[in-house]
Amino acid sequence: MRILIITFLFFSGALSAQNSCAKALEISVQELSSIDVQVGSSFYKIKNDSVTGELIATGDFDKLIVYKSSDCSQLVVSHVLNGKGDYQPSEAQLEAGFCNCLTCVESWSRIKLKQSGYTLIEIFGGTNITVKSKKRPRKKFDLWYDKTYKKGDKIQLNDIMFVPGVALFLRSSYTDLGLLYKLLNKQADLIIEIQGHVNGPGMGNKRDFQRLSQERAKAVMEFLIKKGIDSSRLSYQGFGNTRMIFPTAKSEFRMQFNRRVEILVL
Repeated sequence: MRILIITFLFFSGALSAQNSCAKALEISVQELSSIDVQVGSSFYKIKNDSVTGELIATGDFDKLIVYKSSDCSQLVVSHVLNGKGDYQPSEAQLEAGFCNCLTCVESWSRIKLKQSGYTLIEIFGGTNITVKSKKRPRKKFDLWYDKTYKKGDKIQLNDIMFVPGVALFLRSSYTDLGLLYKLLNKQADLIIEIQGHVNGPGMGNKRDFQRLSQERAKAVMEFLIKKGIDSSRLSYQGFGNTRMIFPTAKSEFRMQFNRRVEILVL
């Protein structure tokens, strides 16, 4: 019990002790509310994490300075907050017509944290600090046209759809066709096979199905060649109705997804 008390007193003293930048104390976002500077100033390095995206600090401190760097090699000020947590623009910003509307002030008053490393701050005075934190927004899943592909990867293009029975694109297909072109233009080393599929639930792979699936795959290849993609990077193959997503499709909605194009990276 005595050891725990001594440890607690030591830690509390560390949070309240004045220090130089070189001896900045490392703290978590939660520990920021335990700081007791009283007089003078102290430096702290807030541990950034993958959960907390930004925070707002208020209290009875005179001011809180956030620095651009995470170390003491160059103390360049990012922004200054007062005890109300409001951003304090510099004289140069005010002379340049800094926007001081409520929305701008609220935006500038947030201390934004990176996912790793530290955020270096300096607090002048204060014995009572309140911290409101905001979670970092979840990462969006990479869209298919923003990914980097390797040999063997498959890209399923559900939005390249065709008029029933023929190799004519529906108007909605041109968005994905354009994105496929941009992907190939950006990743110039990609060699692909365009694979065509048709709808034919409850039926065998008739000769017409095989022909139609090949014509649809070829239509995609011809579109890309016309846009400027070298034909040596492209090949096509039809699979008829042998690989339907919905083998027992009854609704037109599901049938459309059987009439699709897939890309195999070679």
